[in-house]
Amino acid sequence: VFDGMARKRRRGTKAQPESPQTNTKPLQLHSLWVHFNHASKHSNAIFDISNGTETWKHIHGPKYIKETLSLNQQPKPIQLHFPPNVFRQANLDAFTKIVATIRLRLQQFINDHGPATALELYGGVGTIGLNLADLVLTLTSSDENPHNKDCFEQSAQEADLQCVSYESKNAVAMVRSNALDNADVILVDPPRKGLEDEVCHALCQLKNAKLLVYVSCGFDAFQRDYHSLTAKAFKIEHAEGHVLFPGSDAIETLSFFIKK
Repeated sequence: VFDGMARKRRRGTKAQPESPQTNTKPLQLHSLWVHFNHASKHSNAIFDISNGTETWKHIHGPKYIKETLSLNQQPKPIQLHFPPNVFRQANLDAFTKIVATIRLRLQQFINDHGPATALELYGGVGTIGLNLADLVLTLTSSDENPHNKDCFEQSAQEADLQCVSYESKNAVAMVRSNALDNADVILVDPPRKGLEDEVCHALCQLKNAKLLVYVSCGFDAFQRDYHSLTAKAFKIEHAEGHVLFPGSDAIETLSFFIKK
């Protein structure tokens, strides 16, 4: 635009800004939500879940974006439900490889030990757990975000999964309710800070659990938890790193722990 104006000035004509090209296609919104954070002093927590589901209002459009993981060995794809008030992996395509590896290890565990029950902590909307449900007798998933339960149950209902349930509790509350005691397989996918000390201690005290699946997005926390788990009750069977954000120094670690 400015180059064209300069040429017109050199020719002695009054320069007029060129009209920018406009896109006449109307803006299309998938949905519209409103969120109010009640916190009197804001922190790095953008969204407020302390007031349950009262902080979000759905105004327009579908409540969810629905997505599936491309798992070749799965008999029926699970439609995951993602409204804006839940956590979604930013790179689901890469995360699918992690879930596929967990499925293979869980199938091997069942072949070796027989039918299994599973319990999931920090489960979100069930991105991992629901995609393992066809392999286990029962699956109980849990997370502190109260918005996850509806998403999980919608997915389970659409897939006609009768063996799953959901608890809107954080990991410490699940430990204190003795929910972990009868599970054969424990799945954890904690935030970057890793496992709470009480959760890590409880995992080491379990008698029935034979396999611990740990997905970590914080490597420093994973190293700390690894030392706590292997010092008391577990030994690490396998660990692998996944790059979900190419070009960054972030790594997602998938590991399998078995009882000593």
